[in-house]
Amino acid sequence: MHLVAERVILSGLKDLGIVNGDIEEMLEGRIGYIFMPHGLGHLIGLEVHDVGGYLSSTPARHTRPGLKNLRTARVLEADTFITVEPGCYFRDFLLDGEFCADLAVADPKKYINRDLIREY
Repeated sequence: MHLVAERVILSGLKDLGIVNGDIEEMLEGRIGYIFMPHGLGHLIGLEVHDVGGYLSSTPARHTRPGLKNLRTARVLEADTFITVEPGCYFRDFLLDGEFCADLAVADPKKYINRDLIREY
């Protein structure tokens, strides 16, 4: 679902001319992370931000940039409560490609129209 949210955000940004290129290529290159550098949501339990974690019975943690930091992975079952909080952010250090060395994402300059972002 996280990747679906990234696809929707990138599609909307492409419609506005803020990003250019193939959506699937941008997803593979983790360009969606630049605009949504957080998880899609989180479990709600004893604490408001119940992270849930990764258990032996849940899907494995992703290893790709922007996905490896997600708080949990679950096959949603009945009576599971989870937030849905997509967001689209324009953070200069991410737009400029100034992320941690371990975030091997595609070169954002290839896809992002910084001049149009400044107009917005």
